[in-house]
Amino acid sequence: DRNEIYKTIDGGDTWSKIDSQIEDATSMRSIYFFDKNMGFVFGWGDAIYKTTDEGDTWEKISGVTNSTAIEDMVFLDANNGFAVSGNPAKILKTENGGLSWTPLNSHELKWLNAIYFFDNTHGIAVGNDGFELLTNDGGESWTEVQTTVRTDFVSIYFLNSTKGYAACTNRSGIGEIYKTLDGGASWLLVTQLDELQGVAGFGSNLMFVGESGTLVSITNRNAPTIPGHISGLSTATVNSAFNYSVLPSSNTEYRWEVDGNNVIEYSQHQAIITWNELGTHTVRVTPYNSCGEGLSRMTLIDVEGVPSPSILGADTVNARSSEVYTAHQQSAKSRLSWKVEGAHDYQVGDESINIEWGNVLLGDIELLETNNSGARGRARMSVYIIMEEITGLDIENLFPEFDVYPNPSSDFLNVDLGNSIRTSAKVRILDISGRELKTKEIDYNQNISIDVRGLSSGVYLLEISTSKYKRTTRVIKK
Repeated sequence: DRNEIYKTIDGGDTWSKIDSQIEDATSMRSIYFFDKNMGFVFGWGDAIYKTTDEGDTWEKISGVTNSTAIEDMVFLDANNGFAVSGNPAKILKTENGGLSWTPLNSHELKWLNAIYFFDNTHGIAVGNDGFELLTNDGGESWTEVQTTVRTDFVSIYFLNSTKGYAACTNRSGIGEIYKTLDGGASWLLVTQLDELQGVAGFGSNLMFVGESGTLVSITNRNAPTIPGHISGLSTATVNSAFNYSVLPSSNTEYRWEVDGNNVIEYSQHQAIITWNELGTHTVRVTPYNSCGEGLSRMTLIDVEGVPSPSILGADTVNARSSEVYTAHQQSAKSRLSWKVEGAHDYQVGDESINIEWGNVLLGDIELLETNNSGARGRARMSVYIIMEEITGLDIENLFPEFDVYPNPSSDFLNVDLGNSIRTSAKVRILDISGRELKTKEIDYNQNISIDVRGLSSGVYLLEISTSKYKRTTRVIKK
């Protein structure tokens, strides 16, 4: 019963012989059906047979291929199809349902055995000794691909545009089943099967055919479903690494991707991303298994800079005065916290703080900004508090405001007491902590000049005191 046609209507469990009445059936080696009705039988010689009624009747089409053997064919629609021949390897095209064929190219010393199209533009043709051609322009041009397969491709079948299987055999008759997950760019050996002759598909099921009626059926699992929620912070900080993950699923692997100039490292359902770019970026995770890819899950991540807040407000105030200080923050979503030293009281608002300063020499404000990813930035402001303390009981001897000039000064501070001092007094230069740096005694109604060239730039206190009173003011060394 060699070279006869059999038909199954139960997915290959049982087969019944068709009385095809094909005249030269012994030369027919292969069969192809585009749909339920239209199919072809072909092989050695220059004739093919076509049916349009599910194989009940066959029409012979002679002298159309100009080839000694048609090994395989595939149709994109009822009119447009491709076929491959043996040696020399040829790819032929029809535009009238197989009634006539035009050769597209020829490869001397090569042999083509199978052809398959994923869509109207992308196709693959394979042959002996791992020979493979790919097209991405509807068959107008074909590019040879160097494969690692060293046996002969006999036939191929694809479950989708990336995942496919190939039946291969060597000169010793040992068959090998190969699998590709990248549309034929690379192949992986799955198993060996003696006397392997071909592979065909029924939806997600594969049927490998061998000598003497051997059939091996493989039922494929479904492609994985879309992953669940991507766990991880939705706000990240630039130049920092963050962890992301999805719940794992059995028999499923995961491929992670991120846009921009960001770096991702991943293992299965977990990923670590180092964020190098500010802005909003997309993280994508795609599940896949031996059946193909599932739908991808995506999430958007806002990448912010490291918080760098600042404090706006007066840095020189009077004791017991009330001042408002405002936070200048990087993100309106950040959390703010305040710390104040030297205050009599204060009230914190959303983005500001109202401080009533105490009667101290120096106050301090600290602002902490924390973004949603946990990164922190600090700002500090030192506030100089002008204290005017007068002590003593001789009210008549209290002097009015004295003048200090120039203030700020880079060399000398002149102190003009006017007529306010009626006794000897002491003039001291103090740092903010109260440590004495310079001192000078003055007599009644004397104006003095103090050399400050040896002091570092900054803020100091100038104090004038007698046995009955004391007055302090702020001076600045440039």
